[in-house]
Amino acid sequence: MASKKKLQVFISSTFTDLQEERQAAVSAILTAGHIPAGMELFTAGDESQMQVIKRWIDESDVYLLILGSRYGSVEPISGKSYTQLEYEYAIEIGKPFFAVAIKESAEEKRIKRGKAFIELENPYLLKEFRKLVTSKMVRFWEDYRDIKISVLETISEFSRREDLVGWIPGNESTNSIILAEEIVRLTKENTDLKKKINEIPSYKKKAFDLTFEESYDLFSSFKVHNIAENDDFENLLISIAQAFGDSKYSLLHYIWFLKESNPNADIELPNNDYVRKIIIQPLKMMSYIDVFTSSENQPKIKFYFLSPFNSFLLKLRLYRNVNLAEELVRLYNNI
Repeated sequence: MASKKKLQVFISSTFTDLQEERQAAVSAILTAGHIPAGMELFTAGDESQMQVIKRWIDESDVYLLILGSRYGSVEPISGKSYTQLEYEYAIEIGKPFFAVAIKESAEEKRIKRGKAFIELENPYLLKEFRKLVTSKMVRFWEDYRDIKISVLETISEFSRREDLVGWIPGNESTNSIILAEEIVRLTKENTDLKKKINEIPSYKKKAFDLTFEESYDLFSSFKVHNIAENDDFENLLISIAQAFGDSKYSLLHYIWFLKESNPNADIELPNNDYVRKIIIQPLKMMSYIDVFTSSENQPKIKFYFLSPFNSFLLKLRLYRNVNLAEELVRLYNNI
């Protein structure tokens, strides 16, 4: 049986006008069991913006361009937008790529949404860039659903390519294979829970294009290994998982412990490349978390999905034994 692999897909686009479309691409990449990457994750440093972009494209397996009705911010030296420079760089280095471009018939709808969704400063440059993009491998979209379909179909083709190794080759880490299999099996987990939730009309409404059940599965899919400091702590995580109705503890239960232990504090960002790419990166691109620099100049994480009035947390309190989990954390911290 062929080994499963997780491809890192770099998502390139203008930002403010295509947030819904970017989230659709992120959702499709995660659904396919792969890793999205994009400018949301970049933090200020000594490198120039283009140096950082090129490094991330180099480290990714596939480059995806979402082309809308904006040209984007222009890089002062070249006179080209960062989006176009990213696209040209991916082509130049021979990076496997695909593009989805807005249909011309759909641009009229975006005009009605206001100036933020149309190009006013560089329409000629946008026209020339569109010519370049449509002269190569491209699909067209009218709304975010078209993007989801295109991404799912195309990334499936890329995943069958033997020359694309993916993030953390199987011959270097056994855990990466286990994690990939767990993500692929997400839709098969918690069968009984899915049946119950599907009977509740309120769960049909989606946030970030995921139901509560899908969000819960996403967070629970990230299994944490060797994170327990001692047997007591591991037993606590197991007990929290059992209080939630889960057989094994995961990142969700670990984060729950951290937030309950420090309810008014943000969590320090782990200095671990694997955690940042496999766990932190997808959650940030889905807008479930934010990574920021504190006043003490320390990178920290703000977990929006566990904020007091977030719908995910409210439903978690309603359908999981949260009171027992809270009491377990209090008892542990008072020992």
